[in-house]
Amino acid sequence: MRHYKNSQELKAHFRRVRLKWAFWLLLAAGLVVFAGTWADRNQKSRESQESEEAETPVVEITIEDIERLTESPDIRVLIQSGNYAGIYHASVTVSFPSGGYLLLYRNGGWTKKDVSAGEAVTVAMDGGDYQLSGDMMAVFVPESADGQVTVESITRSHDICSYSGRLEISATDQGLAVVNVLPLETYLKLVVPSEMPAGFDGEALKAQAILARTYAYKYLLSPAYGELNAHVDDSISFQVYGNLEENEVTSAAVEETGGVLLFYENYLAEVYYYSTSWGFGTDGTVWGGEGQPYLAARRIGPGTLYNSARDLTGEAAEQYLLEYLKVEAVFQKMLDEPFVSAYKSELPWYRWKAENSQVDVSEMESRLKERYATDPTAVLTRTKNGDFESKAIKGIGKLQNLEVYERGEGGIVESILITGSENTYLVKKEYNVRYVLCSSDVFITRQDGTEVEGNLLLPSGFFYILSTNLGQNGLSYTLYGGGYGHGVGMSQNGADRMALAGLGCEEILSFYFPDTRLVKYEKSNQ
Repeated sequence: MRHYKNSQELKAHFRRVRLKWAFWLLLAAGLVVFAGTWADRNQKSRESQESEEAETPVVEITIEDIERLTESPDIRVLIQSGNYAGIYHASVTVSFPSGGYLLLYRNGGWTKKDVSAGEAVTVAMDGGDYQLSGDMMAVFVPESADGQVTVESITRSHDICSYSGRLEISATDQGLAVVNVLPLETYLKLVVPSEMPAGFDGEALKAQAILARTYAYKYLLSPAYGELNAHVDDSISFQVYGNLEENEVTSAAVEETGGVLLFYENYLAEVYYYSTSWGFGTDGTVWGGEGQPYLAARRIGPGTLYNSARDLTGEAAEQYLLEYLKVEAVFQKMLDEPFVSAYKSELPWYRWKAENSQVDVSEMESRLKERYATDPTAVLTRTKNGDFESKAIKGIGKLQNLEVYERGEGGIVESILITGSENTYLVKKEYNVRYVLCSSDVFITRQDGTEVEGNLLLPSGFFYILSTNLGQNGLSYTLYGGGYGHGVGMSQNGADRMALAGLGCEEILSFYFPDTRLVKYEKSNQ
């Protein structure tokens, strides 16, 4: 190993790189920050992966702010350990398919070591080829600009996890943080195939690419991991990155929409997408807050509605139906015997049934406590006078009943009532409901007859409940539901069917995000 000649300059350079997001924030100075929400996505079995749609800071980004950035700014992606086991690593083993070099910062200076193709280097908190602690940092850089870095110590859906750009590894009190730094457009080429099947129609893939780019720009201006100098991580908590290898078809969709973003008026739109609808979508208030006007509940299907009894046609007939979906009997009728058409109603997740033959009350109590700890305002206890208040979760006692308490836009369950012999609880917000009612004891049957074991979340918040009192054995329940995902924004399977019917990506996005427009950013000349 030899000492790098310009150590002070190189040290300053990497400090600038690690804090590049701060520069972007300065460019966006004066922007208004308000509470927003996040989203779930594609057609993969997410029972063990789907992340909570939590309220997060959102920056209002104008067209002028976008134009101040370079044409393809770098994005800093925190790489999770194992099979998305967490953001910190005990050790990291890295190699280069075509060679590269390691830059190591320690004792106030940088050193450089060439690494041959296929040579494995392990960086660890304890042991390995190099130990990191304090402010030490290891940077792996491919020999060529189009080279890659392979992380051998993690697993994804494919055997080899290789990344474009460079890899920065730094020590923290919790473990090693691994950040992949690469151009945004290159990043998107590994996001789109992980979020939407490459076999979907090209116009649907282009719509997905535009949403993925718009979503990423939100975090370029408002990094999620400021303390780790990263904008996003590579898991479903943001956009899945690198879970599948780059695909020629999806890469073409990214290239053909290069620089295109979705705007509402003069601001970057908040965008969400999910796998499959039950025939209707919900609005952006599903996680709390006021939402956005372009994130509205709507019917997700072809044709024009006509209500002969009320003499309503089109939008008026649709709004009338959407309002009545909040009525329990109407929702159940629509779910059991759909009387309007929907995109991709033949898909397995269009309708499903979830059964729990005997509720494990201790597990339900544990899940209630978890959700209360996360959001005390969303899990309330009924008082003696019949009101509900936020207070520490105690025992349910014998479980006596489960029922939908309130429905929201598009028929989604906004809250459920859990009645026990000792306490009664009101669980609010669709994620909490899906979490509390699911467990490993829940077995889900899709409409094609295939079965899936429940784990983390129910498939969606569009369902109704039939419960049976088992006497001394407690309670069993069956949920009849439809769709897969949170139901906000674009249904990916719906987008594919629309594309197959001849609609372009702009028409698809206009359908799911009304009153928005596409803006192509150009590199600033200033």
